[in-house]
Amino acid sequence: MSVVVAVVVGSVVAVLLPRTPSVADRVPTLVPARPPRAKGSSSAATWLASISLGVAVAVLVGGLVGAVVGVCAIPGSVAAIRRLSSPSQRAHELALGRQAPLACDLIAAVLASGADPVSSLGAVARAVGSPLGDVLLDVQARLVLGADARSAWSGVAAHEGLAVIASAMVRATESGAPLADALRRAASDLRLSRRAQLLSRARVLGVRAVLPLGLCFLPAFVLLGVVPVVVSLISQVLVVGR
Repeated sequence: MSVVVAVVVGSVVAVLLPRTPSVADRVPTLVPARPPRAKGSSSAATWLASISLGVAVAVLVGGLVGAVVGVCAIPGSVAAIRRLSSPSQRAHELALGRQAPLACDLIAAVLASGADPVSSLGAVARAVGSPLGDVLLDVQARLVLGADARSAWSGVAAHEGLAVIASAMVRATESGAPLADALRRAASDLRLSRRAQLLSRARVLGVRAVLPLGLCFLPAFVLLGVVPVVVSLISQVLVVGR
């Protein structure tokens, strides 16, 4: 039984702990980075850890009750693991989205000065810093090693906010359209999209802020407005009844 519990704890910890960067991740200019882990593999690991936890609960409790409790524990553990592992990924995506418009403008400026697209990616990557700089260095490494534009930018298109940059770079490379103009338009589109997202979140925050305010004022309204009226009606009914 202790072995089963140890295996379950190890599985859950392996899912929740962040991956340690390898040598290839630390030297993106020499070795192309691995493509981002597919969402399906992460989901499979989460379900595996949750099923292991359900089996452990069933073994510990025992009998039919243990089996029922173990089955019911699986979806709850899946939700808990996803909630624990999602904030870091969300923060990473938000950081990429904040840096993307500036990166578009910088790449367009470097290209306008006469630099080629590959070297401009390296210069802008060092200027903007992490995390977007790491992504751009990975793309530059793939292009230096001879990859075509579509395959080099395929991993970037998976990131929210960077798909516009990837599509602009690929379209300009394949069609021969002016790349600097495409990137400036991409920067404008990204800023408009981010502004719309921020306005939407502000409206949602305003609606959510009303709820605790209502919960604070509701008891006072009930005590000062409803209770005296009810007490007065009850006293009148009692007096009439006498």
